[in-house]
Amino acid sequence: MPAAATSFIALTLMAALFCAAFDNGHAQEPPPLVLERTIPLAGVSGRIDQLAIDLRRKRLLVAELGNDTVDAIDLVAGKAIHRIVGLREPQGIGYAPGADVIAVASAGDGSVRLFRGEDFSPMGVINLGDDADNVRLDAAHRLSGRGQRRGRPCGRRSGPWFRREPRQTARPP
Repeated sequence: MPAAATSFIALTLMAALFCAAFDNGHAQEPPPLVLERTIPLAGVSGRIDQLAIDLRRKRLLVAELGNDTVDAIDLVAGKAIHRIVGLREPQGIGYAPGADVIAVASAGDGSVRLFRGEDFSPMGVINLGDDADNVRLDAAHRLSGRGQRRGRPCGRRSGPWFRREPRQTARPP
């Protein structure tokens, strides 16, 4: 065996012994994500896009782009409990817990549709442009939506309408 190959093997063995000596008997750390269970999404074809979470109700909201729907999944029961239909290519989804509002950005019609978190009833529509595709929640728990036109941002609306605060109708003295 050539001297270079012998030196390489010896160096590799020394490195392995060195690592083993400093192991300190620690067990391997668990992986960062572990599959707990699989929840089937009945009747879903095509791709899904963004997800949002309603922590208080333990619900996962799934934008199902290929179905033109959004499913609400009860994470405790492990099943879909409601489906919002009639959307056009829902891509973005967000949930504002303070206002209890679900916002769904639909690329097909450039809208962001608002739904009540309690019962999924419609609250309104905000038109952003050709390709509404993104919903985000900021630190103040306000939602914002973005649209694109031919791959470039074309519109953005941010969330004062998502806050549930009483409006003053009269000016204070």
